[in-house]
Amino acid sequence: MITPIIALIAGLAMGGAGAKEYRVSEIQPLGEIRCNFHNEGSSVPSTQPCSDFKPPAKVAIGESFSAEGLHRTIRFIVATQVEKDYQVPNWSIKKGQYFCVAAETIDDLGEGQAHRVWLFIPRCIPAL
Repeated sequence: MITPIIALIAGLAMGGAGAKEYRVSEIQPLGEIRCNFHNEGSSVPSTQPCSDFKPPAKVAIGESFSAEGLHRTIRFIVATQVEKDYQVPNWSIKKGQYFCVAAETIDDLGEGQAHRVWLFIPRCIPAL
């Protein structure tokens, strides 16, 4: 099951209308860092919070985090500035604000891999 927030993030972060995205080397989280795990290996594909998540000391290229029993290194960060207000269950963002995603590879943010892990930062300030 893909939650409304994940669908919105995927659409915006992968070049959807209504947002400007920037590939950056570091961001400052404004609040929580969420870890998501997508698994297509089960009978029903699902996206859910990561198990055993240990966040990075900072969200920057080369920093490490662990989730789903594996150590991961951030190699890809996208900061997305929205051009209009959005509201979905459990999350909202105002025009001009940023949300960020970070992952080990760009494939972790797309639909190409059966098992993907990425970080979602609902509010952030990118180092542009």
